[in-house]
Amino acid sequence: MNNYIVFFQKEWTEIIRTKKLYILMGVFAFFAMISPVIARYMSEIIALATDDFLTITVPPAAWKDSWSQFYGNISQIGCICVIFMFMGCVSGEKQSGSAALTLTKNLTHTNFIVTKFAAAAVCFTFTFMAGGLICYGYTFYLFGYAGEVRDLFLGGAAYCLFIYALLGITVLSSTAARSTAAAAFLSFCGFLVLILSNLAPGIGPIAPGILLSKTVELSCGTYVAQSPGIAGAFIVTVLLTVLCVLLSVRLLKKQEL
Repeated sequence: MNNYIVFFQKEWTEIIRTKKLYILMGVFAFFAMISPVIARYMSEIIALATDDFLTITVPPAAWKDSWSQFYGNISQIGCICVIFMFMGCVSGEKQSGSAALTLTKNLTHTNFIVTKFAAAAVCFTFTFMAGGLICYGYTFYLFGYAGEVRDLFLGGAAYCLFIYALLGITVLSSTAARSTAAAAFLSFCGFLVLILSNLAPGIGPIAPGILLSKTVELSCGTYVAQSPGIAGAFIVTVLLTVLCVLLSVRLLKKQEL
């Protein structure tokens, strides 16, 4: 346990030193600030962009539009940033030789992989929570209401679980690949499979992709009642994440570092 804590501290220090935390925080904070503003003033923007000969009817802005803008922005860009930040978490250390050195210091392969995943997950969770609070504050200021905390937590949990699964795939890809470029390619392939998984016949309603596509509905409290099977998607996503971590450990044990 002491080795695990020491290695986690080392990983967290590395995340701070390489500015991964600040980059992710900047991305989420930026979209958290502009999303409520765009939602609030979209009708005015469209009115200014059109002339008297073209009439476009835009429904009145509502607080739900703010969360729709927020998740619409980070559903793609946030995932891509996460991949870029952590695609070399294992492959980079294998290339530099530091992985072999680290594993000779009484650190097990399991602790090595679990710590890599945990540090990345903590980094993302912290930045997402900060972004979510910023978006909530701006939405409340502009609309006077920002949604129920319970619903917002459920929507945020769905997005976080999807990202955790993506992190699991990224760690697995980084473990399997010989280079960071190969890890990036495998991670992006896994990302595409995840976001399209909800379209798969039969398993779509419980696939991880459904969580990403329904974050807005969950945050606004309009989806759970119509789809009680959403709990299945939560369970499947957690199991997929655990499976990716376990496979990463198994792969690392078989490799010559």
